Amino acid sequence: FEEPSLVTIAYFAPTLTVISSKQRPRRLVIYGSDGMEYAFLLKGHEDLRQDERVMQFFGLVNEVLAQASDSNANYLSITRFSVVPLSPNAGLIGWVPNCDTLHSLVRDFREQRKIL
Repeated sequence: FEEPSLVTIAYFAPTLTVISSKQRPRRLVIYGSDGMEYAFLLKGHEDLRQDERVMQFFGLVNEVLAQASDSNANYLSITRFSVVPLSPNAGLIGWVPNCDTLHSLVRDFREQRKIL
C-alpha cells in the first residue's frame, strides 16, 4: 500500500477575481506541486469556524447514512467542500464550479421581468 504524496502550494495566481455580491469575496487560484489548479473563495469579515464545524457534522451524517440498514439510505449523502478558517474574520472555502451567487440569480430574475 503506497500513501499518496503530499501536495504543497507551488504558487498563487497573480490576480484575484472579485465576486459581485454583498460581501464582495474574491476567487483565488492556488497551483499545487502536482500541477493542478485549486480554486477557493476568499471571504473576509466573516468567521468561518462554524462553517468548518458544519462540514465536519455533515461528514458524521454521511457515515451514519452509509451504515444505515435501509437500502435507500445507501444512496444518500451530503456533498461537502473544504472550509479553511485563516483567522476569526477571514477564511477560504473550496470553490464549487458552475454555480451562481444568490445575488446574481435575483439580479437576473429582476432584469428579465423588468423589476427595479
